[in-house]
Amino acid sequence: MKSNIYTEFKHSMRSNNQANCDKVFNYSFIDKLSIFTMIFLGAIYILSLLELAIGVGLIKYNIIFAIIVSGFICSLIFDKILKIIPIFGTLIIFFTIISAYFFDYSWDGQTYHQTAIIALFKGWNPFFEINPLTAINIPSISENGNVDIWIKHYPKSNWILSVNFYNLTNNIETGKTINFLYATVAFGFLYSFLSKFTKFGTKFNILFSLILTLTPITFAQMLTFYVDNSLYNLIVILTISLLIYIKYQNKTYMLLSLIVLALLINIKFTGLIYSIAISSIIFFSHTIYTKKINTRYIKFMFYGIIFSTFILGYNPYFTNLLQGKPLLYPVFGKGKMDVIGWQIDKNFHKQNQLKKMFCSYFSKPTNSKKYPEPQFDYQILLPSAYKNMGYDTRINGFGSIFPILLLLSILFFLLNLKEVNSVLFSFALITPDGHLKIPHLWPGQNPPPSDSRTVVS
Repeated sequence: MKSNIYTEFKHSMRSNNQANCDKVFNYSFIDKLSIFTMIFLGAIYILSLLELAIGVGLIKYNIIFAIIVSGFICSLIFDKILKIIPIFGTLIIFFTIISAYFFDYSWDGQTYHQTAIIALFKGWNPFFEINPLTAINIPSISENGNVDIWIKHYPKSNWILSVNFYNLTNNIETGKTINFLYATVAFGFLYSFLSKFTKFGTKFNILFSLILTLTPITFAQMLTFYVDNSLYNLIVILTISLLIYIKYQNKTYMLLSLIVLALLINIKFTGLIYSIAISSIIFFSHTIYTKKINTRYIKFMFYGIIFSTFILGYNPYFTNLLQGKPLLYPVFGKGKMDVIGWQIDKNFHKQNQLKKMFCSYFSKPTNSKKYPEPQFDYQILLPSAYKNMGYDTRINGFGSIFPILLLLSILFFLLNLKEVNSVLFSFALITPDGHLKIPHLWPGQNPPPSDSRTVVS
């Protein structure tokens, strides 16, 4: 009986996948590896949430269980799953070793990110325990930037994924492995998207996918516990997944979209905003070009976002409301904490948004709090212009070449207005998070050690 159910469900998945476009759903090796990795990350997250919700604590071998669950789900989607698992295992071991070898020296990484991961490792359960620092035996550092507030009220998907690697290896630095896994999936999705929907050659597709995946910010943050790089890669993955789902009503990409929504909404507060924005843009663009309203997509996204926010994101979204606080506390709403104003020149905030954008994009990369000064000297393109750069760069964090890339992205956008896929793909190119840290959107990272305020990233 069980065998018949499994066979019927597998047939249903595959027949639906290949009904509309064999070119899209004739999965390549890169497709299979990317899908397996994304489902693996989703499986770790869901397994961990279930364990926390029933109060048993995080199980040490969740990663092993997640591989088994992912293998079963992927066997419903494509064949030769046993050829994928050894390659995936090799990659995850390689990424874990690299992560363990490098320490995270970033300000945010060593304050509230790692503190939250240690709290989870030592038994803190955000479903039931209010204060992560007093519920377990670790020193309170609330006087140094209200770290406990950020841990209590910050989305937690990256912390939950990271602590599972910490549980298995007993080395907190291995938690950074997820950065490499997200980048692997983003690269695979980008390469597959370009290969199937454009006429560019293989070399161009590989190079372009690498450039979009390993931007200066994502590359710099790869060996830290910052979440912006993962946020950016999830945005790329969600955009491509939704584009394929809305066009082909494909069950595999419906599942992938749900997984990405769950992780994106719960990685950072802006993840919720991006999820709503991207899904809405895709819906309206599809409606305009097809002149049809896809009601199934509306229902899917509505329930997906609600479920990811208030059920999977019970802490912090639902718990914030239960405590009488704004949904996005402490970043937005009544009682919000200022994490931006003190980091840049006060006169800068008085300028209009366009001038802020211009100054931040065309200024020399620096971690200074001084007013950004646009430069048009060729010297800003020299290596010396990058000597003060890092994952905590306040101004023009992408680097001096970013204005050129931005203008090219806008040009690409304008030249492809008739192609909905190209339009939305262009949107991913100019998405700010992951590409750079810019004052007009989210300035600054690293306050000096003597400063008592915590920056959120």
